[in-house]
Parts: sequence; C-alpha cells; structure tokens
Amino acid sequence: MENAENEDTKRGKPDEEENADRISNLPDFVLSHILSFLPIKTAVSTSLLSPRWRHIWKKHLSVLDFSDDFFQPNDDRLELFKTLAVFVNCVFTLRKPCEVRKMRLSCTHSLVDHKFSLNGAVYFNLRRAKAIRLPSLKKLQLHIGYVEVSPMNALLSGCPNLETLDLCFYAEDSGGIIRVPPSLKWLKIIINNSDAGASLEIDVPVLEYLCIANITITDANNLQNVVEASVDVFPSSAASAFTFLKLLGALTGIKHLVLSCSTTKRDSRSGRPPPRYAT
Repeated sequence: MENAENEDTKRGKPDEEENADRISNLPDFVLSHILSFLPIKTAVSTSLLSPRWRHIWKKHLSVLDFSDDFFQPNDDRLELFKTLAVFVNCVFTLRKPCEVRKMRLSCTHSLVDHKFSLNGAVYFNLRRAKAIRLPSLKKLQLHIGYVEVSPMNALLSGCPNLETLDLCFYAEDSGGIIRVPPSLKWLKIIINNSDAGASLEIDVPVLEYLCIANITITDANNLQNVVEASVDVFPSSAASAFTFLKLLGALTGIKHLVLSCSTTKRDSRSGRPPPRYAT
C-alpha cells in the first residue's frame, strides 16, 4: 500500500512542475523587457496577476505605448480623449522615477483646441500651458494632422538631447521656420502639403541621416557628418534655390544621396509651368 502511494506521489511531481510559474521567477529586468513589447494598458493589467507582478511596470518599464485603441469607441470624442488623458496621467503618477527610453502616444480622434462661451464676460484671462521639458528624450516620432510651426518649435526646444526625430504632418498656411535640436543624429521631416510655406533651418553638426520632403530650406550649416540623405524639395524662388544649393554644398561627407522633385511633377500634372529663375 505504501509503495502505491509513493508511486502516485512520484507521478504527481511532473504535473506540479508543468504547472509551476517559471515566468514570475525571472529577474525584474527580464520581466520589464517582456512588458515593453505590450501596450501600456496591458502592461499595467499584469499588476493584478500576483504580488510578484504588482510593481514591475511601476519600477522598471522604460517603453510606454499609449493608444486610444484600447478604449471603447463612441460618438463622444471629448469623453474618449478625457479617458485617455486620465489614463496617461495615472500612469505617470503611479510609476516610480525611472528612465523613459521610448514613448508612443496615439490619439486618432481630433478635437477643437479651445472652445469658450464668453457671453456677457467683462474680463477674461487665459494662461496657456508652459513649455514641455523632456531633457532625457532621445527619440521622437510625430505623425499628426494640421499643426502650426510655433507649438512644434516649443516642443522641440524642450528636447535638448534628442537624437532621432521623425515628423510627418500638414503645416498650417501661416508657415514658419522649423528649428531642430543640434543634438540630432537622424532627421526626417515630411510635410504633406507642399504649398504651406513652412521652412527648415538646419544646424546639426552630429547629423548622420537626413530625409526631407516638401519643405523650403532657409539655412543649412554643419552637415559634414551626413552620410545618407534623401531630399524631395524644389525651390520656389531664386533665394530658396540659393539655400537649396547651399544645402547640397554642405553635404561634404555624403556617401548616398537621393534627389527628387515631386513638387515639380505635381505642377506638371496640374498644367502649371515649373518655376523659372533669372540668371
């Protein structure tokens, strides 16, 4: 009888080993690396698994992926936006001080910037938010709709150590000069509307990769370290043609260069003659 019980016990050990929670026994840095591949809402949800997981995302998670896809869609865009904003705020309130290596914020629903009803108001004072400061941010990717250059510059000025910048947007008709941080090593700026009048000022001594489209160059300096570039612009005046040539002349260390003029092609299809320059 005793031998039979021992045999049953032995047979039960493999089942216990198969059901063992081996993942929870991994080091914190391994668990946080696993969580970094998940959307932040899913990563936060793992805190409910067990006491072992409760503080992993708070202490060690350095990749934050925020998206409104995880919230129930409805016709009230304002409420959806508020829900996302509250969630983002809670995450940054609860997490412990640790490095944010990568952050993605996706909000697919657009809202009116400001809407006020001032019927009968005698005095009104609106204080705009202070500039954003992200001194440790290394990589920034923004693919958005219409935006003015001024708030774009305000954001970039708060990222003094940025190394990778990927911008894709529709520029407002007011135009303006985009100024990028001098710490950049990788720069890509795509403006979807070529007639917006936005321009770019480049002075980035450590830049290695450059890709620009549909934007006028107002000044170009310190591009000797650029080894790969893709330029899809066409000067609209003699002055901009001069700065365009200055840009090409500044690429003294270039090894791979792609030049195209999609703006000219669009003008040709629309029946408008390409620009001409006086000599």
